[in-house]
Amino acid sequence: MAVSAVDQLVRTPLDGMLRVAGFRRDGRVWNRSRQHLVDVVDLQASKWNTAGDQSLAVNLGVFAPSVYGVCWQKEPPPVAREEYCLVRRRLSHDLETQVDHWWTIRGAGDLEAAGAEIVSLLLSTAIPFFDRFGSL
Repeated sequence: MAVSAVDQLVRTPLDGMLRVAGFRRDGRVWNRSRQHLVDVVDLQASKWNTAGDQSLAVNLGVFAPSVYGVCWQKEPPPVAREEYCLVRRRLSHDLETQVDHWWTIRGAGDLEAAGAEIVSLLLSTAIPFFDRFGSL
């Protein structure tokens, strides 16, 4: 079975960069625990992807296990996914404008370019975004 472009991005370069930043991966989701919060990076593949034309978005979130437990009256999940987060954003050049940014991958060149841009944006916008949330 061929590995999808999204899964190739998961393996490299995203996983290496996020691991260095303290995240651990489960599938296409990375979590980083900080004090009472969990930072979440979640790759979302388009449901319309084909073998030759694949799109993906990168979702960011800040998960509060204590709030989840109070709200849902159950233990928080072992892996926080973006949809469980109190604060949610789509990765883009400007997180404040809420641009719905998707990367399209049609070949190896697109895959390399998307990987480089996503890593750059994670470092320049996502990590500082997470760092703004020190506590509840």
